[in-house]
Amino acid sequence: MDEEIETDWKNFSESIFNTFFDQTKAYVARMLTSQGGYMDCLKAYYDGAWSVPKKYKGNSGAMGFVPEYLVFETVRQYLEKKYGIAFRKKERTYTAGQVETFYFVDDLADPQRLLVHGLRIRRDSFGFPPTDYQHDITYAVREGEWRVKAVVEVKGFFDGPSLRADLGKLEAAERKYSKADDCSFAFVGFIPSSNLPGPMKENIKRFVARRNHSVVLPGAVDPELGNTRLEDLLGKL
Repeated sequence: MDEEIETDWKNFSESIFNTFFDQTKAYVARMLTSQGGYMDCLKAYYDGAWSVPKKYKGNSGAMGFVPEYLVFETVRQYLEKKYGIAFRKKERTYTAGQVETFYFVDDLADPQRLLVHGLRIRRDSFGFPPTDYQHDITYAVREGEWRVKAVVEVKGFFDGPSLRADLGKLEAAERKYSKADDCSFAFVGFIPSSNLPGPMKENIKRFVARRNHSVVLPGAVDPELGNTRLEDLLGKL
């Protein structure tokens, strides 16, 4: 009888999740070298995140993190390529002796760039600029002192109330944070402008009329609405 091989269940399970995130990183990397619209590429991935799980578990619950992670990964890779850096994980909080959350910095000893996903920034020995909200993406740079360079809120599906809440959060961040002169405040949604009702379009128009405010959506840019491409937002970072 063949001897049964003992399975390292911890490593086995982690390899499954590592494969998912590694392949997602590869998808984003390929997108950044393509000639197609970035948001259309991300929306294709997002559509799969909602259709495929239903085949396995009957619904797509708990997949809401996908749009946020896609945009975060896009920003991370874009910044790394633009500035010739590699973001490294810096421990933020611990629970029961294990790291619970991470920041991402360009240098662990003397960081000049800070990238945060879905977390409040806490003041620490490096003087990171504290934030009042758990923004989907916060990007800060050190220009003498730390200043916020970009704040991004991301929604896959959104309705009128959730859109107004996110736009309000961005406007509050603009009033409260120590920010760079060219700081960007952006809402990234995965619904094409052609599918939005009139009241939501009016909220977007009012938001983008302000300096350094933008709304990114898949599909064509609508000059009347004032939305922009993800490529244009990235170019400001």
